[in-house]
Amino acid sequence: MAKEQIFINNNPIMVVHPFFFIRDNVILFRRNDASLSWGSISGTVENYDIDILDTIIRETKEETRVSLSAESIKRSSYSAVCLSPNTQKKLKINTFYYRLTPKLLNQSDIILNPDELNGYEVLYKYDALTLMDISGERESFNGLKRLVEEGLI
Repeated sequence: MAKEQIFINNNPIMVVHPFFFIRDNVILFRRNDASLSWGSISGTVENYDIDILDTIIRETKEETRVSLSAESIKRSSYSAVCLSPNTQKKLKINTFYYRLTPKLLNQSDIILNPDELNGYEVLYKYDALTLMDISGERESFNGLKRLVEEGLI
């Protein structure tokens, strides 16, 4: 994927939701905040990020210590504009996905940042959708639903 330049103007705030997949399974992360919701890694594009791929790489490293390569990150067709439930600021959500190898999990390379996350589960894609529909971040759920509908996982 060619790098996409995103210019920050803070209206709306750009947010990324990269999902990790292993075969037909998706890794869901549990937020370590009041919501304890399930979803993908997420984060906002910062002024110092070169582009949106930089944001995904940085957020993934900050939250899980997993290093990604920009060439392996794929964008889905799903994006949405919504209000933040916490701040009521306008957000533009962009969904991405990244395929992991089972070897990565076997090596226990996912180390959660306790300030951000308090757990993760590897679930079959439809089980992940069910869990997120019950206790997930709505826009993250919609992004995963689109990835499944498009046959990307």
